[in-house]
Amino acid sequence: MKSIYGAQAASSRIGGIVFILILFVPAGLMAGYYFWTNEGGPYGGRIRAIGFVDDTTLVAGTEHGGVFTSTSWGDNWQASNNGLTNLVVNCICTNPLDRRTVYVGTGGGGVFRTYLSQGDISWTPRSYDLGNNNVLSLTMSPADSNTILAGTVNGIYKSTNRGGYWIDITSDLPDHNVNTVAVGTSGSDTVYVGTNSGVFKSVDAGSSWAEKNSGLTNPFVTTLVVSPHTANTLLAATFGGIFKSTDSGESWVPINNGIGTSWIRDIAIHPDSADVYYAGTDEGFYISTTGGAVWMDFSAGLSCIEVYAIDVYANGGRLLAGTYWGGTYRSIGGAPWEQAVQGMTNTFITAIDVNPLDNSLIQVTSYGQVFRSENQGQDWNESSIGIVDEDLTAIAIDKMAPDTVFCGAYYGGVYKSVDAGSTWTLMNDGLDNLTVTSLAIDHQSNNIVYAGTYGYLYRSTDGGRHWVLKSSGIGDKHVWTVEIDPVDASIVYAGTYGGGAYKTTNSGDSWSAINNGLGSDYVKAFAVDPVDNNIVYAGTYYGGGVFKSTDGGASWNAASVGLVNQDIWSLDIHPDNHLQVIAGTYGGIAISLDGGASWEDFSDGLEVLDTRCVIYDQAESRNILAGTYGGGVYRYDGVYCAIDGPATPPEAQRICRLFPNYPNPFNPTTTISYQILPGVGGPCPVKLEIFDVRGSLVRILVGGSQGPGTYSITWHGDNDRGRSVSSGVYLYRLKAGGSAETRRMVLLR
Repeated sequence: MKSIYGAQAASSRIGGIVFILILFVPAGLMAGYYFWTNEGGPYGGRIRAIGFVDDTTLVAGTEHGGVFTSTSWGDNWQASNNGLTNLVVNCICTNPLDRRTVYVGTGGGGVFRTYLSQGDISWTPRSYDLGNNNVLSLTMSPADSNTILAGTVNGIYKSTNRGGYWIDITSDLPDHNVNTVAVGTSGSDTVYVGTNSGVFKSVDAGSSWAEKNSGLTNPFVTTLVVSPHTANTLLAATFGGIFKSTDSGESWVPINNGIGTSWIRDIAIHPDSADVYYAGTDEGFYISTTGGAVWMDFSAGLSCIEVYAIDVYANGGRLLAGTYWGGTYRSIGGAPWEQAVQGMTNTFITAIDVNPLDNSLIQVTSYGQVFRSENQGQDWNESSIGIVDEDLTAIAIDKMAPDTVFCGAYYGGVYKSVDAGSTWTLMNDGLDNLTVTSLAIDHQSNNIVYAGTYGYLYRSTDGGRHWVLKSSGIGDKHVWTVEIDPVDASIVYAGTYGGGAYKTTNSGDSWSAINNGLGSDYVKAFAVDPVDNNIVYAGTYYGGGVFKSTDGGASWNAASVGLVNQDIWSLDIHPDNHLQVIAGTYGGIAISLDGGASWEDFSDGLEVLDTRCVIYDQAESRNILAGTYGGGVYRYDGVYCAIDGPATPPEAQRICRLFPNYPNPFNPTTTISYQILPGVGGPCPVKLEIFDVRGSLVRILVGGSQGPGTYSITWHGDNDRGRSVSSGVYLYRLKAGGSAETRRMVLLR
């Protein structure tokens, strides 16, 4: 019922169809207001732990999406994370005397407990004296519902009052990385732990420990199981097969006939049949009906064969499997596996792109899968035919011919589709390095495609049929991102791991380092202004934040004021208002409304903050799509694009100036001042309007004709009907002639 361990990702964009890649590897501005929505998936993701509560009630622990529960045998799942402050769930344990009492161990947040009732599920921390430990395993004595044992990266802990408090019983245990814990059926004084150094046993409730590795040729133990039928019989899952002991751990023998010595992630013994064993491995699901003497492959129906967690329900022959990237699978009565992921928004999105001719069509990549949406992300379907078990990292839609799509895999190279992602063909001729991290298609000559890899940059001039090394000046550096200048396609930017930024002005024939003022050597993302291509933004990792250049990368200045998290994964510029820039970071989404001069958090509504890719779609509404690492795809229905108007013009062209309101925040009134500049030459049409954050008009404060001068007006926090509006963020826009400026304010009642 448990599993541990993990992986990583990347990003890409284009116009109206959105593709998402999934890998095998604003509080300040919008505080309290939820705009990001995750409505349709894609569904699946990485399962670390899974278990039955009864024959139809299921619990799954995910790597970054928290806990999902189902009361319908997996037909539908719902996120159940209220009170759960850490969404990396390593293990699940149910009370053997009341299985609706559930404990979970998290990756850095300690232990939480809930009782599964018909209403909302709420978790309570149970980590006093345990702290924010990385809990890898939880177990309870079959006969004692008060005693819980927790295996952590810092040793083993015990609670005798259902997690109320914990005591450290690591004592003389030589390896403190406790991957798994098992309790002897005869009583809780006998405890076994599996570590990176083998098996250890205590017969005095953890006061002392003895090594029990005789015959255990692989010491990395992932799971231990004590037979519910024979107390002397134990199974040990390791990185190199399964071992069995029939003398309480004194000696071990391998039982790998038919299963091999693959990485065994989880094992189980049937509650009613002593000789029926189950194993989840990196190569599929296996069953033995002979006490481990012979194993049979039982993987039919698993589209993802890397099985991380398993559980068995005695009545009805029901089985559950949690996988590396495919979510949950179920089987009943020996039937082939069936994927059961509806509602499980735990996918790891690594890249998104949108069809430039039809913004309803979106494609994304994830660990192992490409997904496609034809209705702006409300529903998703897998479209991975031709791609087998790959860590997908990048996606790019051809802007000139959107049915052509390229997909990058971390170990598998480049795939190409000519039918909008329905089928894929491997295109690796000349691509000597297959660890593809980024892709870019020339928007002026679509036969030219660039591929960044973990150790060189390649170019194809025939639509991906052949690749040529184009790293002159870059060398063998890891290329994290490739961005083509939207104005002049011969200009391309490359961001590297450890080498900073590079630029070519001859379509990749030669590259030059452009690191003057760039305060980081780890460049993850670029965004180039589509009108003034001298303006370039660079997103860096390892705390470097955002940098801005106004001379095409010749020099850079830090542009990170207000960034809550400065590990940047992705950047994009609003297609109409080029002062509006959005950043996907390790700690959420940030937005700048002033060309990077300042940033504000823009993450409200994101349950999973780690945002690997952000992109504006090409619809008139300019919605934003965000791909998260373990939370699927979120959509933000564009507010700022609906009311901001054009970017602020240069000073010489301005005819109005909008000042910050005072006070801000305010309750109940605030004063807004603005200026009509002398250059207007006489009276001009002026309008000052208030909008809510969804772009709905709240109040027109000024409407008419005004000449040059400075004006002030007080807003009393009411709408056009004179009714008071609620607390929140509001935007006020001044229009004068053909010029417009927008600012924001906060009403706190």
